[in-house]
Amino acid sequence: NLTMPDKAAGHIEGILDAHAEYCGLPSVRFICTSGDVLSRLVWVSAGVPRDALSMFAQAMTKGTAEGRSLVSVTNVNVAASEMVSQKLKDLQVDAPEGTVEGDLADSLERIKDFCIKKERKNAFLAEIRNNDAFYQRILKLVDLRLVHVISEGITVGEAGRKYVALILDYGFYTGIRAAQSVDLFNRQTQRVAYKDLRKLPIFEP
Repeated sequence: NLTMPDKAAGHIEGILDAHAEYCGLPSVRFICTSGDVLSRLVWVSAGVPRDALSMFAQAMTKGTAEGRSLVSVTNVNVAASEMVSQKLKDLQVDAPEGTVEGDLADSLERIKDFCIKKERKNAFLAEIRNNDAFYQRILKLVDLRLVHVISEGITVGEAGRKYVALILDYGFYTGIRAAQSVDLFNRQTQRVAYKDLRKLPIFEP
């Protein structure tokens, strides 16, 4: 997962390399326009190998449709956008107002507004409040893979208050044209330092 993005990146690249070598290629990077393609793939798939394989296959299809033999970051972004669209359809099928699903959809919109419009950052902190209804909805959004955990617990400010660090799914702000105004957290899948996590904006429900 994304709590150890460097290890997730190595694991996913290893799987893709095995597929590439089976096809007679030296490595998966042989069919990528740059090293940034694999870094972006790890983030858009939230470090989940199954999702990474699916998205990379979609990205390859996009590249082929454009008459190119290499996969680009844009192709990966479009694949992520299409995947999140399907996740939202699954959520919205049973999301009338006044229901648990409706509350989830509303909570997701509030998080999206906070990240994309207010803070213009794709990562944020939320205080761990196990008895709070909104925090429980955040955890449900994590289960639905619409929000992803990048650190399970850090202390910011006064002792005794712990926060979970989260990242909004890339599919909400990437696509044919990426949202250039959104500051992407840890683009190169390096091991995350606590000092960087503590600088993230705190979402207050």
